[in-house]
Amino acid sequence: MRSMTGFGRGTATAGNAQIVVELKSVNHRFLEIRTRLPGELGGVEIALEKQIRKRLERGYCNVHVSVEQNEVSAYTINTAKLSRYIDMIRETAQTRALPAEYLMLILSNAPDLYESNLFAADDDMQDACLRATRQAIDKLLEMRTVEGANMETDLQERLQQIRKMVDDIDALSSNFERSIFEKYRQKIADILAEHHTPDVKRVETEAAIIAEKADVTEELTRLRSHTEQMRATFRSDGAIGRRLDFLVQEMGREANTIASKSALADVTHIIVDIKGELEKIRELVQNVE
Repeated sequence: MRSMTGFGRGTATAGNAQIVVELKSVNHRFLEIRTRLPGELGGVEIALEKQIRKRLERGYCNVHVSVEQNEVSAYTINTAKLSRYIDMIRETAQTRALPAEYLMLILSNAPDLYESNLFAADDDMQDACLRATRQAIDKLLEMRTVEGANMETDLQERLQQIRKMVDDIDALSSNFERSIFEKYRQKIADILAEHHTPDVKRVETEAAIIAEKADVTEELTRLRSHTEQMRATFRSDGAIGRRLDFLVQEMGREANTIASKSALADVTHIIVDIKGELEKIRELVQNVE
């Protein structure tokens, strides 16, 4: 089981440049990827997304790519232009009778003398970007797996609580069905006695029908089954979040049916507690991949 929340950071170098890729993901119904890359690396966006889709199945994933370079080696001097500038300065110094050293200060402001090596988006940089992406995905999945394990521990405990409460309802309901049968059998017999001699078989049949409507055995059986299915799903590979969400919904329906059938206050109180646990489980599984 993996969470959909996580963070991963990867780095790789190409020449004097370092590519940094950061991935942040949160829960989402499907897999949605949003990327922010320098314009010079725009050509690698499709390959980058393809890598992510191979490893992730669900989640809203933000991808931020940046290029960091050593400022010392980030610029070079155009030596041909520098030679021409020096010749021009010396000629001007001789013509105007000015110190050449003074005019040399102009070179520091020459806009076309320095050439930037920043964001040299070549094949090496794109390969480095993909390497950094793989590293970031590894870190992201590592974090999502750890959080998923913690979530599974919490879910297992809550399912255990629900299973115990289901057993408590079963114990209460087993005696309740017989008592409700006797209650309605006597009530129906009294009504029929006012008009004629009661038909014992009819009385018992009517009472049995009423008692059967209050029987929650099937609902309890399905609740137990759903808890076991959830536990089995935890051990499944791939994305399991949607199946877990479906099972939680089904468990909620069974709990509502039991509440509508049972007239016991103790059962009603237990159902309230079960629905409280289910709501907490629903919040957790919505963040399961």
